[in-house]
Amino acid sequence: MINAKEYLEQIARDDAIIKNKLAEIGRLESLATNISSVMSDTPVQSSGSNDSVGKIVADIVDKKTELQLTISKLEADRTERIKVIEQLEDRLQYSVIYKRYVDLMRFEDIAAKEHYSRQWISNICCQGLKNIQNKLNTLH
Repeated sequence: MINAKEYLEQIARDDAIIKNKLAEIGRLESLATNISSVMSDTPVQSSGSNDSVGKIVADIVDKKTELQLTISKLEADRTERIKVIEQLEDRLQYSVIYKRYVDLMRFEDIAAKEHYSRQWISNICCQGLKNIQNKLNTLH
């Protein structure tokens, strides 16, 4: 059985992975640009050099495609989790759970924003997690 808290904490992990994958794509694009820049500045090249650079560029394109597929899957998982949060009927539970697990806010900050005590926000979060757990139990 899937745990609601762990299920929602996956949003932050996926966000971190997506951020890192996008940085990797940026690095690969920079590398590809540098390779093509070096190649265009070189007046004479041997066929062995062309094959080597071509392989590097092809590897970069393959890696970029792989990274983009991973990002798409992670985005779909993130969207699925947010849709589960959006099923909460209680406005405060929805607000607290969203701020806690999507916006990564601390209970103290949520309490200040919602004008409740930290303890009350913690209780609301627990209630929201129980409701999400019930939804997850019916889905899986």
